[in-house]
Amino acid sequence: MLEPIVLDAKRQLRRIDSEGRGGRKRAIKVTLRQLAVFEAIARCGTIAKAADEIALSQSAASMALRDLEFHLNVELFSREGGRLTLSDHGRLVQSRAAALLRQAEELERMTPNDHVAERLRLGATPSLAYSTVSEVCARFTALHAGVTIDLFVGPSTEIINKVHRMSLDIGFIGCPNNRTDIEHRPWVDDPLAVFCAPHNPLARKRGASLAELLSEPWALERAPSSERWSLTMEALKHLSSQRIVFESDSIEAVKTAVRTGDMLGCLSKGTITDEVRRGLLVDLHVPELAVSRRSTVIWKKTSYQGQIRRAFLDYVASYDDGRVAEGKSSCGNRVEG
Repeated sequence: MLEPIVLDAKRQLRRIDSEGRGGRKRAIKVTLRQLAVFEAIARCGTIAKAADEIALSQSAASMALRDLEFHLNVELFSREGGRLTLSDHGRLVQSRAAALLRQAEELERMTPNDHVAERLRLGATPSLAYSTVSEVCARFTALHAGVTIDLFVGPSTEIINKVHRMSLDIGFIGCPNNRTDIEHRPWVDDPLAVFCAPHNPLARKRGASLAELLSEPWALERAPSSERWSLTMEALKHLSSQRIVFESDSIEAVKTAVRTGDMLGCLSKGTITDEVRRGLLVDLHVPELAVSRRSTVIWKKTSYQGQIRRAFLDYVASYDDGRVAEGKSSCGNRVEG
């Protein structure tokens, strides 16, 4: 049963704030360095990776973790070979440690005018990263000069896992979220498009059914992209498979292969808008794919939401049909660094 363990962990954490039944305050022995080491190990899974990330030797990181466990009088990890897995106590401490570290960062970055600078760790699928997310990030940093954005690009499953481990603050994914510990919000439509080069004979056959096109050569992203999954599901409805002749992790590589060859491609419509406008690619407007695919914004429920993160989430919510309200922010004023 977890309830006694959680209650015991809470009692142990309260020992940091007071001593004895008299409630006499004592010097806090837990340091930000110890918390930083613990938080990094929780995200990275090993002391070696965590030590490398925060520029400490492995022995110094191990000692900081031991000291923290000693002061809290709890085991924060279960040891399985070289891998460390968060214990029930560790999961309880993780969100609090991350919140304290973020607040400490905010204090360090405060200017004499009480403006706050912050680094946002974001993750997005390739189709969203190369279109809507990049646009939102560029406009948000123009409003908040002290903000730095670190954008990780990867599949939805990896972004969900990184948000869960708190390696990312906010994620943008192309599929629904089913984790109960992650908050989510529907975002912009992310429709699919089947496309070809202007010289391809199929360019004159817009509106062709997917069944007519499945026997053609295809260039696609590698699985497990949400675009690849959606197209496969539609193909299976016709009891047919695709003739895939080119695969890549790069959206740009897929577009180049289609533009210079006789292949068909399938990507998020937003990623080919510019090429279609310039006449480099042709959207075939396949009727089976004219369904709304709603992207999702996610973040960890227990993570600390500072001023900038709240402002960014509000700004993201203002995005509508490719337009973001210019010069507006939930913080009211610009946040300068």
